Amino acid sequence: MTKQSMVRHEQFCKRNPKNRHACFDCQHLVRATEEAAVDEHGNLVTAKRTVFTCAALGKDLYSYVAERKNMLAYVGDAERVPLQCPSYELENLFPDAPFGTPSLPDSFDSSPF
Repeated sequence: MTKQSMVRHEQFCKRNPKNRHACFDCQHLVRATEEAAVDEHGNLVTAKRTVFTCAALGKDLYSYVAERKNMLAYVGDAERVPLQCPSYELENLFPDAPFGTPSLPDSFDSSPF
């Protein structure tokens, strides 16, 4: 391992805080799959890619993965997924629960003994 390879790894690592986007848990994020016809070398191929759109902001977005794969020439007017967003709303993971959160029965005893 060299310093250069480590710097590149840290730049695109999914555990890097600069690459942890709240958008991926937001209810406004719309994911779609489309066919892409060009690889990273400019060769014609058939491949699928994920397209992200923020329904609240009305913007097309791309993740750090597009940077890692040198695909920025193909993202068009899309912006990088922000780390924080004023329109962020957490997805409701428990849609059938009252008030959007799971509830415990009244008789539930949480004591370990």
